[in-house]
Amino acid sequence: MSWQSPKIAGFDVYGQYAFSNATSFNGNGTTTQGREADLQVTYTTTSLFQLRGLYDEIRDAANDGQLDNPFTASREYFAGVNVFLGQFKIQAVYQASRTSGMANTPTTTDQEWGGVTWQATPAAAR
Repeated sequence: MSWQSPKIAGFDVYGQYAFSNATSFNGNGTTTQGREADLQVTYTTTSLFQLRGLYDEIRDAANDGQLDNPFTASREYFAGVNVFLGQFKIQAVYQASRTSGMANTPTTTDQEWGGVTWQATPAAAR
């Protein structure tokens, strides 16, 4: 299920929760249950910039929902900013993933990136 708030004073919130990430809802007593939940908060000014933060958690149905595999069960944190300058949009992002890990697998990842988008004409935005 998901929920989107109305925009209030430039802020809006989006949340999502999946009751199970098993192939059979509630497992019918045959499979363990995982879940996924996330929360996103966005702040947008008039037309100058936008800030966004996101938290996402996936619990694998295997291993009783433990955060033990960075590819199927982890926590993710995201922070991003967009700055709008006429035909240009400047973007910067930080993203981190965390898990308790399995043998011989990473337990953390951190990425940072940025970019510039140029809209040559209004038609290019469509």
